[in-house]
Amino acid sequence: MGYDEALRLKLMEAARSGSTAYLTAYSESLNTIAPIAASSERRSVRPLVAANSTDAINAVKVSLLYNDISVLTLGASGQAQIRILNPENVPGGRGFTVTVPKDQVEMLEAATRGQVNCGFMFPGSDADNQFFNDVAPLVGQGRVILSPRRMIMYMSSKTTPKGGRVWETHEADPLTPLEVWESQAIAVHDNPIKTVTSQVLDARGGLAAIDASHQLVLPYIEDLPLTEYAKVIEDEADQLASLRVELAAYLKLLADRGFDIEQFRRDVLQPKIDRIERDFQRITAASNIRTGGLVVGTALMCAATVATGGIAAAVAAAAGTAGLVGAAKELGDRYEKVSALKNEPLHLLWRMQQRGQRVL
Repeated sequence: MGYDEALRLKLMEAARSGSTAYLTAYSESLNTIAPIAASSERRSVRPLVAANSTDAINAVKVSLLYNDISVLTLGASGQAQIRILNPENVPGGRGFTVTVPKDQVEMLEAATRGQVNCGFMFPGSDADNQFFNDVAPLVGQGRVILSPRRMIMYMSSKTTPKGGRVWETHEADPLTPLEVWESQAIAVHDNPIKTVTSQVLDARGGLAAIDASHQLVLPYIEDLPLTEYAKVIEDEADQLASLRVELAAYLKLLADRGFDIEQFRRDVLQPKIDRIERDFQRITAASNIRTGGLVVGTALMCAATVATGGIAAAVAAAAGTAGLVGAAKELGDRYEKVSALKNEPLHLLWRMQQRGQRVL
């Protein structure tokens, strides 16, 4: 999705080794990643800012229901590492410009002395490294880009106990082009950065809609671990389009009518998901299949059909070839009905809820 498989796999393996390894891989691949991470104006890319790794899990889950790619920046942590960005690493080889507030006198003076650098910073606590490992499959799928915080660093007038000079850090706006390093203090009025629980950053200013999307869908996917979530997204990627259309319609209705989100979820969304559950239970629990002296549950056979690659293979695996003729048609009819449930726009949301409940 936007960059080649070799790079995605490289970043995935680095993420599994923690934030330090990922930061190294990110820096080495900057020229390829930067255009994707900077394209926040595209509808297919969602930039996220999360206060910590716990917030990040929910932010990623919700974002990927609406967007093909999410670019995630983690907030502060008790531990961190910084990697200096050399100007020649910036795409185009033109280097970068640094813009700071006029009232930041020390920083301006440091700039005139050539004592300003730019760099990336990642939090590196145990919780952060565990998050990197959990999100690695989504990185490998090309659905998540972990974007470091951008820092402007300058030599201040402060001194260490041994008389050395102290480098101060100043956060840069994460949404400017990579060759432009602009102090967050300048952009704060025009492009506010939200690092609060259950909110993600929308570069186009749609924070209300994004917060609504969290409240609308999060209860259905919150219990599903990221590793399981990545599997479902990969397996059912073809269903994302219909789900996104349905959810977009709900969000528009919420905005136009001013409905209470919790009530809307209870009165509109939940009944549709409950109907999918009832249909599934009705189809799979209608009766058992008796074949070759063996009684096999329909739900088990439907699952076996998927696992073995076909109705005939599933029957043969469960009951032997002797039961194949008598059971294949009955199982086939029921499996087709279960498969037809995928045509329901909210089927993927229902499946995620079911998977989350099973892994608890």
